[in-house]
Amino acid sequence: MASLARFGHDADPARDFCLEVDSIAAQLAEDRPLTNYLRERISAALDFIVGGDIAAVAAKAKLRQIADGIRAEIGAMSRELGSGSITLTAPNGAIYHLTLEGDDLWVHLEAAPGQSARIDYEANAGNEGWLRPQQRPALRSTMPIRRARAAA
Repeated sequence: MASLARFGHDADPARDFCLEVDSIAAQLAEDRPLTNYLRERISAALDFIVGGDIAAVAAKAKLRQIADGIRAEIGAMSRELGSGSITLTAPNGAIYHLTLEGDDLWVHLEAAPGQSARIDYEANAGNEGWLRPQQRPALRSTMPIRRARAAA
C-alpha cells in the first residue's frame, strides 16, 4: 500500500493537493470560523508547487482566490503584512477585536452579557509579557429588570 502524500488525502501528490483545496473550500463554505489550523493548511497549500498537472494548476488558482478573499476580509493572513484586524469570539461569548497598525497592537474586549471586562498586563521577563483578559460579574446588570406590579 502506497503512503499518502503531503496533505494526507491521496498517494498521488497532485490529486492530494486538489483534495486539500476542496477540503479547505468546503470548510470555508460551511461558515466555519477561520482558525489558526485552517490558516496553516492554507499557507502550506499555497507553498505547494503544482508542476504541470492541469487539475492541480486549476486548484492552485482556486486556492489563490480563497486566500485573496480572506486577506480582503480580515486584512492580513501572514506575518509579513504590517496592518490588519481580526475579530474572535470565545466560547463564553466574549468578543475580542485585535487590530495591528504598524508596530501598535490594539485590543478591544467586549465581555459576555452580565460580565465586565478587564485586560491586565503581566510582565514576564525583560522585554516581554502577556495581556490577560478577564471577565467578572458586572456590578450592575445591563439586563432589563422586570418588576412585579404592586398590589392595588
